[in-house]
Amino acid sequence: MPNSLVDVVSEKAEALVGAPDDFNSVIDLIGDARFVLIGEASHGTHEFYRIRAQISKTLIAQRGFSAVAVEADWPDAYRVNRFVRSASKDNDSVEALSGFQRFPQWMWRNADVLDFVGWLRERGELNLGQIVREHFGKEAVSIGFTTYDGTVTAASDWDGPAERKKVRPAHRESYEALFHEVDVPNFFLGLRDDADLATALRNERLERAIGVIYRPETELMSHYFHARLPDQFDAILHYDHTRSVEPLERTAEWEMGEVEETFPSGL
Repeated sequence: MPNSLVDVVSEKAEALVGAPDDFNSVIDLIGDARFVLIGEASHGTHEFYRIRAQISKTLIAQRGFSAVAVEADWPDAYRVNRFVRSASKDNDSVEALSGFQRFPQWMWRNADVLDFVGWLRERGELNLGQIVREHFGKEAVSIGFTTYDGTVTAASDWDGPAERKKVRPAHRESYEALFHEVDVPNFFLGLRDDADLATALRNERLERAIGVIYRPETELMSHYFHARLPDQFDAILHYDHTRSVEPLERTAEWEMGEVEETFPSGL
């Protein structure tokens, strides 16, 4: 990894330490934007769900945002919408999310979504639904996540059970590997308003995406794509080591997790 590039990113990185003001720079970057698209590098990472919810709560409570758009089956999402607006017969968040029974169930029926839906219910005046992606220029802000390694909840095959899988250390030619070299484990990078940083990161590199299926054995082919990060996101939140989201219904495969690579010797 070129030291000069690592040095540029290290200089620009704003540490995320779990403090209440961690995301002030994110909120400042959003400014008066009408739409905020908060992406995820995987569908089964706890930190991504938690921080996405935390940013959303701040936008709702402090910036007047009044709707949360999700990419989900409409009947199930609408049931949650009715619960949030106190217009359903569901008694709690667990019941409101019970419509999500189809694969991948854990994307919605997990501890982080449960907490967020409960918070939305307390607000009472929000809409929750789907949205079709369009181009809104600077009225929209796109925020992405990256991680280097850890664990993730995913299946090995479509309609397969949820498993707690190990995330391999990122490929050496990826953005994730570059960010791993920074001496801060978790950090924010603002790309939209920093021309020097955007220029430094504009050369094409690999970027990893883990969907509802994760196959580490074919990772380079099945989970990496070529990207230019500044053309993709206005900001990046990097969490070097992350852990799997916790499904409300834990399977035996999830509880057991993956066997250690040193099995059976343990050395």
